[in-house]
Amino acid sequence: MKKLCTSFLIMTITWATFAQTSTIRGSITDTEGSPLPFVNIFLKGQTVGSNSDTEGVFEIRDIPFGNHILVATAVGIQKYEQPISPKPEDKNLVIHVKMQPADERLEEIVVTGTMKEVRRSESPAPIEVYQAKFFLKNPTPNLFEKYTQFFDSKPTHASV
Repeated sequence: MKKLCTSFLIMTITWATFAQTSTIRGSITDTEGSPLPFVNIFLKGQTVGSNSDTEGVFEIRDIPFGNHILVATAVGIQKYEQPISPKPEDKNLVIHVKMQPADERLEEIVVTGTMKEVRRSESPAPIEVYQAKFFLKNPTPNLFEKYTQFFDSKPTHASV
């Protein structure tokens, strides 16, 4: 019986040692202090991560103790990396991330009816080009409404 109790105690201590984790909470903003929603934030090389909510707030749970690299990515924003080292005394870390806008921007998007990629200059069919400012001035929640704005008719067939 004594061996059984000792074995159980050793297994419990071992399990508790491996089960120790930390939580990171924080916010993500741009350079002007405005919250950035829907930013992917995760630990490089780990399976834990999260997304920021509409207020730029995030929480990542079950982070193992040790050295990690916190990574934040979003479209139109430069990738952010920061080393972190959660320790047993740091059960709840608070991190505020300030992200920089990316310098790269799309100049135009070409939508074709073929199944292969074609440059505008090489296309056998006429192509209309819409700049980003057109989409910003005329926002719509989905592609079919935008299509209707362009051509004043609904598509008869669409595949997703």
